[in-house]
Amino acid sequence: MQLAADEGATALASAARHREFAHIPLAEGDEVDLGGLTLRALATPGHTDEHLSYLLLDGSQELGVFTGGSLIVGSAARTDLLGADLAGELARAQYRSLRRLAALPDATPVWPTHGAGSFCSAPPGAARVTTIGAEKAGNPLLNASDEDAFTRHLLASLGSYPAYFGRLAEVNRRGPALVAGSLGLAPLTAVALRALLGEGGRVIDVRPIADFAAGQPGSP
Repeated sequence: MQLAADEGATALASAARHREFAHIPLAEGDEVDLGGLTLRALATPGHTDEHLSYLLLDGSQELGVFTGGSLIVGSAARTDLLGADLAGELARAQYRSLRRLAALPDATPVWPTHGAGSFCSAPPGAARVTTIGAEKAGNPLLNASDEDAFTRHLLASLGSYPAYFGRLAEVNRRGPALVAGSLGLAPLTAVALRALLGEGGRVIDVRPIADFAAGQPGSP
């Protein structure tokens, strides 16, 4: 929504939730022309009842699939965020959605929404991208013997999550408040920096360690 307001971007979203902000509503099989590439919506309920994945195509060639909260690296996204009473039903929907995605060619890149540290993962993992073939070979949920075994495995892996998750669906349906004005930080002069250090402030270097090391005397 911020990109739409600031840069004129177009929001795409599942039609099922009847969102209140400006967007193009999508359902199973709908396609969006990206100017040479095509984005095709795939209904993959499980994480939520309205969940869509997006297959990126160059003609008929699959370039990758944005699996969102469906198939993730080594697992699948949790199914209890709409309430514990729906978790089992959505877990079974997740089973069918993962098998639909697994029918894509093995070389198809998989780009999930959720990665390391996300409460939406069940359980959380470390890697952020994968392929259909790698998941078929190593994802224990894709290798579950049947729907019942999948459901038991998925539900048993669910941990806690923050209470605000219970409000997110409605917040997302309405759309977030937009941020107005400049988001830039005010310039920090050398004089101001020295003053802050004199008051007990600390300088924290946030560069990647390789970049930091490359800038030190005697480093390669």
